[in-house]
Amino acid sequence: MSESAVVAEAAVERTACAPSISPRSAVWLVAAGGASILFYALVSAGALPSATLKWVSDVGQVLIVAASATVTLVAARRLGVSCPLGRQWLLVGAGLVSLTFSKAVWAYYELVARQPVPTPGAGDVFRLGFYVLAGAGIIAAATAYRRMLEMRSEVLASLVFSTFLLVVLYVSLGLAVLQNPELSVTERVVGLAYPIGDVMLFIGPTTLMLLVARKLHFARLAWPWIAVGVGALVFAGADVGFLLMQSGGVYASGNPIDMGWMLGPVLMAAGASIALDVNAS
Repeated sequence: MSESAVVAEAAVERTACAPSISPRSAVWLVAAGGASILFYALVSAGALPSATLKWVSDVGQVLIVAASATVTLVAARRLGVSCPLGRQWLLVGAGLVSLTFSKAVWAYYELVARQPVPTPGAGDVFRLGFYVLAGAGIIAAATAYRRMLEMRSEVLASLVFSTFLLVVLYVSLGLAVLQNPELSVTERVVGLAYPIGDVMLFIGPTTLMLLVARKLHFARLAWPWIAVGVGALVFAGADVGFLLMQSGGVYASGNPIDMGWMLGPVLMAAGASIALDVNAS
């Protein structure tokens, strides 16, 4: 199929009677997304003591990310892991499983062992696994249209944007991390690995995916990945905010920024559920 034919089909699809989001997807967005927003409201209002907020934040993140991983893996199985679409969601789901373990490690040290989370440690390994696996799923989805669409300009734009963000992060955050005498060499490396992972494996591929979706006129087949893209950007924003606050010594669990680590996975899982809706129509 030629590029013009694909774009024309997408335009027709966009203007056609689009299927509604299923009750399953709506319930997930309202319930899980609402829980994330409720957490933010509780923190902002100062309604809970700091010790309670720490429990709510750490346990809440484990539960919400685990639920997001489950929703995504179930969707991947129903879409069929033997086909490319199912494998893309399988990668995202596996990434969310890895993130669940990372959150569980963090919660164990803070709530059970009551000691600082070791860096680098198992939590960092699982966190980086999330970037690699989920990022691979997003890249696979974005490049799935390479035989149907001319994507060179979109690839170039995403690379330029990613490079620009890396420079900005290095100037605004990287120098502070590298020059912080209180951090060991390994802590500096891990501290920089997170924003680099966000940009190279999340923001870059997400930008490419959204540009491809735009070329498809944001048609139905792009809806799920738009949700994933927004979720990835929300998660990356929380990561960058955390590193900025941590470098200034003002971060503690139960901070409003923790909502990004909840809402990001919720939106990714919503994308998986919407993929089922789109493919069932």
